[in-house]
This record gives sequence, structure tokens and C-alpha cells, in this order.
Amino acid sequence: MTGADPTFTVIMATWGRGRHILPSIRSVLDQDQRDFELLVIGDACTDDTGAVVQGIADPRLRWMNLAERWKTQSGPNNAGIAVARGRFIAYLGHDDVWHPTHLAQVRAVFDRDLAADFVVAGCVMCPPDPSAAPTVTGLAFQDGPSPNQFFPPSSFAHRRDVTERIGPWQRPADLGIPVDSDLLLRASALRFVATGTITVHKFVANQRYLSYLVPSTEEQTAILSAMRQPGHQAQLQAWIAAATAAGQMMLPLEQKNRGKGAQARRSLAQRGAAAVPLTKLRGPTVLRHRRETSAKNWHKLPLFGLRRTKASANPRLLVPFTGGPAKVAMMLWHPDPAALGELAYRCNGDPAERATPGPSRRGLWGYRAEVVLPMILRSDRASVLELCLDALQAPAKGRRGLWVGPLRLAPV
Repeated sequence: MTGADPTFTVIMATWGRGRHILPSIRSVLDQDQRDFELLVIGDACTDDTGAVVQGIADPRLRWMNLAERWKTQSGPNNAGIAVARGRFIAYLGHDDVWHPTHLAQVRAVFDRDLAADFVVAGCVMCPPDPSAAPTVTGLAFQDGPSPNQFFPPSSFAHRRDVTERIGPWQRPADLGIPVDSDLLLRASALRFVATGTITVHKFVANQRYLSYLVPSTEEQTAILSAMRQPGHQAQLQAWIAAATAAGQMMLPLEQKNRGKGAQARRSLAQRGAAAVPLTKLRGPTVLRHRRETSAKNWHKLPLFGLRRTKASANPRLLVPFTGGPAKVAMMLWHPDPAALGELAYRCNGDPAERATPGPSRRGLWGYRAEVVLPMILRSDRASVLELCLDALQAPAKGRRGLWVGPLRLAPV
């Protein structure tokens, strides 16, 4: 990029996204407001993300990769601010997308309110289950922002000198709360102004269990297409109504201190971005369920060795083994024997396959049947087994859903 400095520096922190970062980048490059630079900054990426980004021929786009991994957006954000040329700093998560008018609306507010330190756009936080109500945040402030309000970095921009005044983004190991909540708390005395319009769609990685192990662009691509359709504004109003009815308008700012680094470790585990000890599968092995936080996939505590689905119709299981072709056998329980007729599943994000469990028998919580699923274990990282539950198998109001026993693995 040559000539005068741009109005905006857009910082996109990334790790492990590869080609799946493209919809987010596209949503920036397609902005009506053309006066920006986009810095895509890897958090010590070792995959092909850099090659994907550098393959885009646009002078406004630059790739940087940190030598040290921060395991959060803080390091890339600080590095981007250090080399930023824009008057304003904007952020976009590597799996979030903007409406084409986003930067233009943010700039209009900065031009109109010269005292504004932050400008915040309305944001729909899209749930993994499309039938669930979303959370909508950032639409308005009554008397300026409060430390009790949260809006994700993808929805705000600030003057470049803000971090000089309040300090840089912090290391997650030094905090007991999320890094973005920490930044907003330190900035709470500054002036925040809302655009009043939803121009951001966020896909919360922590709500998408193991999403870093099975990245996808399906949701982002669908939203980018919907944005250009005549009915998009009506859909936004429907989401606002649904969020209001569900009590999910304006998120509270998370201030519960879980102890230094605890929040970050929990987040990494939920996303599948934490280091997982891998074992080569050389013979029959039993993988028992353990206590873990898996968003809305499973209840946290196994009961008598069984894991029960929580709210997701596509619960995922982490398989920390390598070794190629294998089979996974597991016992399923369900109150209705008809739910044990067939099971759809996916391995490592591949197209869904189907398997038929063996004969069902009456068990402790209804009926039980064993199912055997062929799968290909990865050679370099943990695998993910995803169950694709139908309307009868999935949990619902008044129905417990599916129970799953320990996984018995064997090489093929």
C-alpha cells in the first residue's frame, strides 16, 4: 500500500485456521470503506495459513507471523498496533465476518463524534444450533458503556493511542478473566459510542467444541451470502426479537476471576487448541470419559462411566490417538428403542456416514445397543468423532437424549 496513511488498520489474529480464514478476509476486502490496511498476524503459526494469506493479491493485505505463541489474540494484536499506520484500530476474529458497510458506519461515528475513543457496532453472536436464539450485543448504550457490558473485539474499533493510555493487550497467563474483558474494564472510563446497527457476525469458538481440530467455513459462507439478500434486514430484526425474548440482549462482562491462566486453559481445551498428548494406537484400547467442559456438547460429569448429550445435536468426542484405519465400538443408551435404529457420524469433518447399531436391549436408562464405527485416525494430531443426531436421538425439552459409553478402539 502506498500513499497517505489509511484511516483504519484492521488486525486479524490467527492460529491454525488455514484456508478456512478466507471468508473472514473476504469480508474485510469487500468493505465499502476502502481506506484501510489489513494485517493478518499469526500466533506462531506452523500450518499453511501464511501461504493462504500471501496468495491473495491485494496491496492492502499484509501477513506477519510471531516467533512466540501467545495462545490468544493479545500477542498478534499488540504486534499489529506496533506497526499500524491507521488512525483507528479495528479487529476481526479469524472466523468472524463483517457486513460490507461495517467500516463505513464506524468511520461515520468517529467523524461525527470527535471525542469518541471506541466505536462499537451491533453484533450477532451466532449459536452453533441455528434453531437457538442468538445473543445480540453492542447496539446501544444509555449513558456510555459500563464495565458490566461486553462486546467482542470484532465489533469495536478504537483510536490508535488508546492502548498507550490504558496499556497493551495482556497475556492470558497473567489474568483470571478473558483478555478482551480485561481490555474493556481498563477502558471503562473512556468514551464509547454505538453505531446502532448490526454489522458483525461472530462465531464463538468456545461454543464450538474442538472447532480448531475440525475448522469449517460453512457458517461464515452462508452468512456472507445472506448479507447480500433482500431479506437480510428482516432476519436481523428476527434475531433481535429472539435475543430479547430469550434475555440475551447485551452480554454481561465476565469479571469472575478463575485464577491466573485458568480461563485461557479452559478456552484452549474447549476449542481444541490445547496441546493434547498423542498415543499411537497399536492394539485394543479403551478410552474412558472424564470430567471436562465441552460447551453444550456433553454434561460435564460422566455418570457411571457414561456421557450424556447436553444441548448439541452434533456432539463431538476427542480421540487422542494416531495410527490410520481403526474401528470404534461404543454402547449407546436411549429411552426410546427407535432412536437406536441408525446413527449418522462424521470423522475429522469428513462427509457424514451411517452405521446401524446391533440389537437393542433394555438397560439402566431405557434401551442400549452397541455400534461400531470405522474411522481414519490422523497421523499428526488428535481426531474428532462427531455424532450427527436426528430429531429422535437429540436432547430436547423433557427428553434426556443419548448416553454414550466408553470408546473401545482397535486398529484395522
